[in-house]
Amino acid sequence: MAELKTEGFDALLNKLGVVLPKLVIRMAFNIDANIASEGRIKEQREANKLEMGKPQYKGKRGDRRRKFKIRSKWDSNVGWVSTSRSAGKGGTGFRMASFSWERVRKNRVTAPYTSQLANLWANQTKPYTSQSPVVGQEGGLTVWRTGEQRPSRYNWSTVFKALADTQQSAIAKTEAKFASLLKEI
Repeated sequence: MAELKTEGFDALLNKLGVVLPKLVIRMAFNIDANIASEGRIKEQREANKLEMGKPQYKGKRGDRRRKFKIRSKWDSNVGWVSTSRSAGKGGTGFRMASFSWERVRKNRVTAPYTSQLANLWANQTKPYTSQSPVVGQEGGLTVWRTGEQRPSRYNWSTVFKALADTQQSAIAKTEAKFASLLKEI
């Protein structure tokens, strides 16, 4: 597990001159939220070699219940989402990557990051003990036979780099958002 520590926030605090705990905490959470929203979209474009948003089969050949449909779509606000599973509050589909805000402690500005794609595809599998399920799109369906390993198609270090690269723009957005409050001080 890696921890991304935002650098540059101290410089913003020095601009304040006076430490205002509630405002500072709100700003810190806002920076974290900006990193989350920008970083998630950036990493989903850069970190994987998966072909998302294409029709996929579900079920075995010859089965009349076999379905051929698109199971993921790109949402410009949150990145890749599921078309077959909705989010808890609706609105968008289930996000393929998310920050867990409900587990955030009040005195620490951190939000655990999870990625369904990275969790599934970041490591190659152990050798299959029997034939794998069918994976992929029409024209590119793949099955790994007994003894074969499915290769990794996701790069966690690229995920971390994508999130880290959004720090400065996240701080700038937060500074712009809170500019009127900072002028009042």
